Amino acid sequence: MKTDPRVLINYLHVNCVRNIAIHRGITEFSNTPAFAMNTWRVLSNSAIDMAIIEWCSLFGTYGENNSTHWLNCECKWIDDRSMFIADVLSPVDVSFDDWQSYHNKLVTYRNKNVAHLDVDDWRRDVPKLEIALSVLFRSYEIFIKDVDLAKKLQVEYDRAYKEACSVVEAALKKC
Repeated sequence: MKTDPRVLINYLHVNCVRNIAIHRGITEFSNTPAFAMNTWRVLSNSAIDMAIIEWCSLFGTYGENNSTHWLNCECKWIDDRSMFIADVLSPVDVSFDDWQSYHNKLVTYRNKNVAHLDVDDWRRDVPKLEIALSVLFRSYEIFIKDVDLAKKLQVEYDRAYKEACSVVEAALKKC
């Protein structure tokens, strides 16, 4: 049985937002001595890497091998695909050329640092995710066509961030 693409789109949006929030919550404590423990670095890196994988599942490489890319989903509820990118970029005031450059940074990071390791050119230059996060919030609103429900994605981000901070803070007190 084929899964409704809206289920996958919802899943990827929510998990990507959660992983960005978890990464940011953990790194709030990066200046504390106990943060140098491998556990926190591994958790932080895993969260950001997973967020980029999920983001690329939605917006990364378009083609037959990426069935969850928004262009491959049967997005019949998106009336004008050419306007979609302009719409999701409107909150961040990014030109299409800048978007392509940013998009390429995320896809390249995923390809060289997460999904595959490029032994000839391996660097952990994690892209900033402000634009990716903004695109997630706006695209979610477009996909689900419910502004009130879309606002819950921001609530979920805030909840995951606070929870990550609370967990790290409690754990560091025990160290």
